[in-house]
Amino acid sequence: MANPLTQVTDALWTLLEANTSFTDLVRAENRIKYDNRDPEKDEVAYSDYPLVRIRESSTHAHPRRASNMTTFAKQYHIQIATGEQSYVSIHNVEWEIIRAFADWTTHLEALEWDVDASNFVKDCQLLTAEQVLDDQKLNRGIRGWSTVWGCLVLFAFQRTALKPS
Repeated sequence: MANPLTQVTDALWTLLEANTSFTDLVRAENRIKYDNRDPEKDEVAYSDYPLVRIRESSTHAHPRRASNMTTFAKQYHIQIATGEQSYVSIHNVEWEIIRAFADWTTHLEALEWDVDASNFVKDCQLLTAEQVLDDQKLNRGIRGWSTVWGCLVLFAFQRTALKPS
């Protein structure tokens, strides 16, 4: 089984893709997953939108949260680029992400680390999303709405299970 960090990244995609309204809006080839060496397209066209990426942003670790517990919070960025200037384009994708995250417990709380078979995801929150029109970097030169939405996942492990063997 994959390590917990990879499991969570994969589970975030599974969570989104379990919502068929999301998959109807964002074609599979426009869901940029960093699970291979070069997932980004060299050039984009209007057919490459809307585009969604999940990127890891930051980690804040507490190695000794309690005498027996290590926790850390990992922030992810869910990036949306629409390639359109209509509000509807960004609203539709955002709405389906909100709907998908309503079921985060099914996809994230059930994850287990094979070392001690414990569930390690304790919380998942969507954070602030800031919409921008014409973000050249995110939209890759095509005018349209984009957003970077924060997602915070809280991990917790028994310290004894984390010690290398």
